[in-house]
Order: sequence, then C-alpha cells, then structure tokens
Amino acid sequence: MGAFAQAFFSIFIAIDVVGVVPTFIALAGGLSEKARRKVVLQSGVFAFVVSEGFILLGDYLLRLFSITPDHFKVGGGVLLLVLSVRDLLSTEGFKRKTEDLGIVPLGIPLIVGPAVLTTALSLVSSVGHLITALAMAVNVVLTSLALFNSSFILAVLGRGGATAISKIFMILLSAYSVKLIVEGLKAVF
Repeated sequence: MGAFAQAFFSIFIAIDVVGVVPTFIALAGGLSEKARRKVVLQSGVFAFVVSEGFILLGDYLLRLFSITPDHFKVGGGVLLLVLSVRDLLSTEGFKRKTEDLGIVPLGIPLIVGPAVLTTALSLVSSVGHLITALAMAVNVVLTSLALFNSSFILAVLGRGGATAISKIFMILLSAYSVKLIVEGLKAVF
C-alpha cells in the first residue's frame, strides 16, 4: 500500500465518518437547511485548521515536553483503545447542544478528536508531514461532504446500519490502537 493510501485510510478510520453522520443529524436535526450548511462549513474549517496545525506543531510540542513519538504512540494507543472500547460499549450518543455546534462538539472532538490527532502524529513519523497533511485535508473534505448529504446517507443506511458500520470502524480503531501500543513499547524497551 502506498504512503498516501496508508495515511488516508488510517485517518478515515479514525474520523469514523459513518459514526459522525448520525451524531450530526441528532445534534442539528432541528436546524434549518441553511443553518445546517453553516454548521457543516464551520466544522470543516475548524477541524482542518486544528488538524493541520497539529500535524505541523505536534513534533515541536512533543519535544517541548520531552516526549518521544514512541511515548506518544503508547499513550495515544491506550487513549484510542479506551475511546474505541467506550464507543463500542456505549448506547448513548452525544447529547450536548451549543451555539457553536460546528466548533464544539462537531469540529472538535467528533471530527478531529484524540483518535485523529494520535493517528496523524503517528503518520507524520512514518510517511511525513506533506502526505499526512494531504490525507487529512482530503478526509476533512469528504467528511464535510458526507455531513452536507447526511439526510440521504441516513435514509440509505438507516440508524441501525449507520450504528453497525460505526461499531465496525471502532473495532478497526481498537486494532490500530493496539498496533500503536505494540510499536511504541517495542521502541521504548
């Protein structure tokens, strides 16, 4: 698999677009179409800026706190594992409403949360900044397109189908997190 494909699919799994769509519908269901589009645009721009900033500055932040990428892999892997297991076992969705719905909770942490940032930092060390940044940008655009078309996607999949696919992505994310933990522990020890 090529470097871009590896980065793209790793980030795609971490974002879990199929899981974000029903959450978005639940959060923005009462909004007008114009307001929903504004929220999607806001969330896409915010997620893009935060993720690209982290891709550029993540290494610096790690050095600032004397954390190696291998330590981050272990810590991030554990966090991803906890998040994926929590999501797999959870029956509740995100319930908080806010004026800045596109920023919090949609942009952060639903689109670009700990899973995506950990994945991005891991990818920077393996495929480089440019490929990771491009893969992130493509994924944020695809996520925004999915949110623009969320009503159609939900109608096709149904809530049960969307939930099932989201759980499959969480299983893949848990496997990826174990991979990060193992790689990090091998390097540390």
